[in-house]
Amino acid sequence: MNLLIDTNIILSIVRDRSGHKIMEYLNPYEESVYISFVNVAEIHSIAFQNKWGYSKMQILESFFTKVRVIDISDLLLPS
Repeated sequence: MNLLIDTNIILSIVRDRSGHKIMEYLNPYEESVYISFVNVAEIHSIAFQNKWGYSKMQILESFFTKVRVIDISDLLLPS
């Protein structure tokens, strides 16, 4: 099963010091995880508006290296 994660889940992962445990819970079999490029823009906007520090941004960037960023299309609507 592949996972398509929304911005709110990304926020939870970055804000929680044990964010990796959230991912382990959501994705115990380490399947492919996808986010849309809109999620990337939203989370960067939230980070900028809330003046996230270096450590939170490092967690965010680390998260981005572990997921696949995809384009939005009508194919995602049923998901």
